[in-house]
Amino acid sequence: MFEQARLQDEQDFQTAMQSYAEQIAEWEKLKKMARRILAGEHKAYTEALVEFNPFAEISDLGSSINFTVHNAELVECALKVRGREIIPTEIKTLTVSEQVSVKAMPKGRFHEIYLDYLCGCVLRVAREVFALLPVDTILVTAAADTLDPRTGQKLEQPVLSVATQRAGIAQLDFDRLSPPDAMENFQHRAEIKASRKTEAFQPITPLTPADIPHPSSEELSFQNLLTGVQKMRDELKTKIAELKSSSAAPSPQTNPTV
Repeated sequence: MFEQARLQDEQDFQTAMQSYAEQIAEWEKLKKMARRILAGEHKAYTEALVEFNPFAEISDLGSSINFTVHNAELVECALKVRGREIIPTEIKTLTVSEQVSVKAMPKGRFHEIYLDYLCGCVLRVAREVFALLPVDTILVTAAADTLDPRTGQKLEQPVLSVATQRAGIAQLDFDRLSPPDAMENFQHRAEIKASRKTEAFQPITPLTPADIPHPSSEELSFQNLLTGVQKMRDELKTKIAELKSSSAAPSPQTNPTV
């Protein structure tokens, strides 16, 4: 009985040690990746996007994403939106006699929901990348199925291209905003307001990194200075809190000398 318990303890110990070693290895890998990201290594950005896969939920909703890391400040994402496969084409209501009534969704209402979905996906991509990587700008181009008037067939074309900045995204109240209206806060190309009337997305020429204005050296240095001041302020607050905590602690009791 004792020998069996000892063997079981030994097995549990070896299992725990193996799990601990695996966790340490994973921690070391993530720590190295974080250091490379902070150093602005492009390959590390790509590895982080693949490792953490922040777009998995969007993919489940029917969208596919490809990304390109241009430099330490700019990431570009190509987003394919399949809203026509996600958004229902029928409206179900309950009549006075408690019967379910099924009607085709009006085209105007369908397009309004589709437009919200399209712009919402763009904002979601920007938020996920900003939360994961220390970039300043994310260029997102969304493609959707449009109707080719020459053939009458559906054709996948870019319909929305937005250059979002970290500071601009941070100022948005996502619980209250309208995704299509939020596009006006950023440099973008799209016939958003016109599409609400025509009930169709219009193809566009996507923005490119060359179209995005870069801050001047003076603006950049001021921003760096402001960031440094804010960081220093936070560190001072932490130090002051630690000093207050240590001064409030009771002093150790000493025995009187006899």
